[in-house]
Amino acid sequence: MWTDIPAGGRHLDTMLRNTLRVQGAEVGLSSSFLASCPLAVAFALFERHSLQPAAQTVFGQAVTRVDHLGSFACRTMYNRANGQLSQHASANALDIAGFRLADGRSISVLKDWPGEG
Repeated sequence: MWTDIPAGGRHLDTMLRNTLRVQGAEVGLSSSFLASCPLAVAFALFERHSLQPAAQTVFGQAVTRVDHLGSFACRTMYNRANGQLSQHASANALDIAGFRLADGRSISVLKDWPGEG
């Protein structure tokens, strides 16, 4: 489910174009998030073709919720004063923190990721 977001004030008009609020569908979300159209499509494809098949293979059950840290933040990369704009500045990135499984277990990207990167 999504809600179209109209362009806001002058500053946001330059940053946010073709954005919508993703509110969840097959999988629940810790909260809705603002997304560019490419991010919204990428998230839907990720959930259907990567996340759920991987959860079935590894855990034998579905992911019921995605916990995230947000998508839109009007800032530069690494908050550097003279840095390039972050993908978050145009709602083109989503920081995923973890997942909730059908049996209630929580999987944390930070604590449960076995590798580097």
